[in-house]
Amino acid sequence: MNYRLRMLKLTEEILDNRLSKYRHNCPENITDLFFLEIENDEKLQREYDELVEVKGSQSLNPQLGKLIAKYWNLENIGGCTNPKSNLISFYEKHSN
Repeated sequence: MNYRLRMLKLTEEILDNRLSKYRHNCPENITDLFFLEIENDEKLQREYDELVEVKGSQSLNPQLGKLIAKYWNLENIGGCTNPKSNLISFYEKHSN
């Protein structure tokens, strides 16, 4: 499976199956919540680590952030420099 498809599958797994309750009332920290889901699940962490090996986290993380916004048709509303997730150091806040 290619890199972009694996990124999409990871995004779908988390947004559709784990964070779906936020779909129509999205908290601004949805990206942080997304990465926390990865941290708290061994299978997701393994998939994420494999993707990082291909592109590096500096490339992968912003791509995942953009994919989250696109997948749920969210607007950017500013940045956050103190995420709870250890996988990211910054994320774009989003809103429906």
